[in-house]
Order: sequence, then structure tokens, then C-alpha cells
Amino acid sequence: MLSFTNTAFGYHTLVANTTGSFNSAFGVDALLSNTTGNSNVAIGLDALYKNTSGSNNTANGTSALVFNTTGSHNTATGAEALYFNTTGSHNTANGDSALYNNTIGYNNVAIGSGALYKNTNRSNLVAIGDSALYNNGTAAVCVTEASGNTAIGSKALFRNTTGYANTANGYNALYNNSSCANNTAYGFKALSTNSSGNSNTANGTYALLLNTTGSFNTATGNDALFGITLALKIRKWFWCLYFNMNGFDNTAIGYRALHENTSGYSNVAIGDSALYFTRNSKNTALGAYALSQII
Repeated sequence: MLSFTNTAFGYHTLVANTTGSFNSAFGVDALLSNTTGNSNVAIGLDALYKNTSGSNNTANGTSALVFNTTGSHNTATGAEALYFNTTGSHNTANGDSALYNNTIGYNNVAIGSGALYKNTNRSNLVAIGDSALYNNGTAAVCVTEASGNTAIGSKALFRNTTGYANTANGYNALYNNSSCANNTAYGFKALSTNSSGNSNTANGTYALLLNTTGSFNTATGNDALFGITLALKIRKWFWCLYFNMNGFDNTAIGYRALHENTSGYSNVAIGDSALYFTRNSKNTALGAYALSQII
């Protein structure tokens, strides 16, 4: 079978091609090793350099998808994007060194410089933002480790290695999380210092900011409103559970609710400054300043 409808422009482009068809290569050594792969597009020095039989790949950038051999349906845009990918398929990497170390992981989306940089074999991950989920997969052994994570925002879930089923949306959200699971953080630096706490929900700027080991906490911060009322709403819902570090099973809704709590557990505070000074456990306060003086 003869190859046909290929386009090659540059030194050594498509030099080894035998039966591959509908390929386009632009740049020195682009698609150099391709033999039977079809419908690939390689633009840039060494783009898809080692590809042999992988098909429907798009590499745009110097050394993008350079080690890909049989992986298919990958899109890499940016210098060294998906650099070490070999057999992984259906990945999208957009940004300098995005998904750089990925080898066999599949169905991953990395948008931003260094997004999912160290991930090798974990799949179905979403990282949007520079260095989002940067360390994901490091030292992961079990099948669930480092899986099911979604990070949106600059350096969101940056230090995550084996943690799984985490969702971080916002600048530095869940930044220090490494091995914890089932945490949800929405907002600027929400849960950013969390290291070993699990099953926490933080919604709002700085929500659960200082929590490190506490688990099963729920903190609702600024309302999802817009326009002229936004500043007022942010002020009203700011700093709930702000100082929580290792307390667990707490629920705080409202401006400065459970503000001073560090290790108390099983508290429910709803309202402006409810349980503000509380540092003990098993309290329920409903209303502005309710039980705010309890130490």
C-alpha cells in the first residue's frame, strides 16, 4: 500500500514514512520516524519526532509530542508540550511544557505553562492555569491515587501528589494539598494551606485559608453575585472559619462565622459573627453575633 496526500516541508520531515497518509510536517525533523501513522500535523523543530504509527495527532511547537510513538488523538500546542508522551491518547496540552512528563496517561486536559507537568500515567484530569496540578501523580501507586482531580487557576492544587477527587477553582486554591481527598475549594486561596484534611468544602475568598489537618468542614464565603452589590456581599460573607487549622465537622455560613475556631469540632454557625470567638465544640448558633462570646 502506498502513502498519499502527505505534505513535508523541512530537513528530514517524514523521511521514514512508508504507508502513512494525510500527514503534514513543517520543520526540521518533524514526523521524522513516522511510518504508518495517518492524519498527523507536526509544526516545529522535532515535533512528533518519534511518532511511528500514532494517528490524528496535532503538535504545534518545538519538540511538542517529540517521544510519541503510537499515541493517537493528542493535541499539543507549545514548546515541549506532551514532550514524553509515548502511548497516551486523547490528551490536550496547551502551553509551554504542559503535560511534559505524561507517558501513558489519557483523556487529560492541561492548559497553561507547566500544567500537569509531572503527571505520567494518571488519566481523566483537568488542569487550567499555569502550574495547575504541577506535581500530580508523583509517587502515586494505587489506582485511585492522583485521579479525578480538577484544578482551575494559577497553581491550583500545585503540590498535589497522590490526593484524589479534589476540585480547586481559584488562584492558589488547595495549593498545599498533597495526599488528601474529596476536598472542594472555590475562591482566591481557598483551602490553600490544607495539607492533610479531607472532605472539606470551602466556597469564597480565603475560605478555610489556614486549615491544615481539619476534615469534614464546610465554609461558605462570598456570594455568587455581581455588579455594584459585589463589594457589599464580599464584606458580608468574608472570613468564615478563617483560622480553622485542625477542627473538623464544622459548618460556617456568614461574615466571620466561627472566625477564631482553631480546633473545635461539630459546630454550626449561621450568621454575621456567629460563634466568632468559639474554640470549643458541639455548639449551634443561628443569627448575627449568636453565641459570639463563647470561648
